Parts: sequence; C-alpha cells; structure tokens
Amino acid sequence: FPTRRSSDLFPSHDNIHNSTTGEPILVNPDTMIVPMDKLLTAKSIINATEIRRDTNPSAGTIGDITVSANPVAGMFKIVTSAWVKNLLVASGVSAANAANYWFVGQPRKAFRYRTLFPLQVRAAAANDQDEFDRDVVAKFRSDERGVPYVYAPWYMAKLYNVA
Repeated sequence: FPTRRSSDLFPSHDNIHNSTTGEPILVNPDTMIVPMDKLLTAKSIINATEIRRDTNPSAGTIGDITVSANPVAGMFKIVTSAWVKNLLVASGVSAANAANYWFVGQPRKAFRYRTLFPLQVRAAAANDQDEFDRDVVAKFRSDERGVPYVYAPWYMAKLYNVA
C-alpha cells in the first residue's frame, strides 16, 4: 500500500486509472484500521464535534484560531486488532513506530478471499469405537482451506502520524 502522511487523508486520485479500461478509479474510504493502542484516539477523532486550528502555529504564540465542524465525523467504521501492530513489526517497522501507522480505505474492494478447498463436513461411521467407549452419539469433522489476498491495493492507504 502507498504510505502517506496522515494530513493526506484524502489524496488526489486523479491519476489512478484502470489499466484495462482507462476509467478513473473512485475511492471513497469508509473504514479506518488502527492498532489497539490507538483505538481511543481514532474514536475521539471520528466522534469530535469540531476541529480547532491555530492559523500561525510556527510563531510560538497563539494567533487566530479557526473553528470548524469535524469533516470526518461518522465517516469511518473503526476496526482494530492486535494483528495490526504485530504485522507492522513483522514487516520491519519498529515496535515504537508501529503505533503511528494506520490504514484507511475500502477493504471490501481491496481484499478478497479465495477458497481453495470448499467446506466439507464428514460424519464418523456408525458403530465407531468412540460411540461405544465414550458414549459419543455423533462425531463430525469439517475442513476448509482458503487464502486472503490483495485484490486492488489502490483502495487502501497506509498512513502515518508525523510529530
């Protein structure tokens, strides 16, 4: 996934086109995926009622403050898992920096699951040894195998916070 600064939440997608048809790819992010330790931060961003910005933060003094409605209020479904940070660390990101990465996009369009072997349910034969020894009434075994994969990477972006 492309890595972007968190200030570039909605980068220009003008140059992203389908290589086959030439049509522009429309990306409307609806999901935010964050590490577990940033869940409360993500919720406070999404649920904030207003945003306050200092118009001259580099001057060292408080200048004019612009107050506006939260532009991303209620826009994203927040998803988190311990796997987010673990996979970032496994990919080479330091544990200290892994909490600064998060993902935004449309995961239903970006990822797919391919079934290699469909679900099979098998029942044990009648008069099985366990039926007699352990009073087992029925015994079943189920198998399924598949793999998740990236189908369209342009529908997700990896973002990072910059201090």
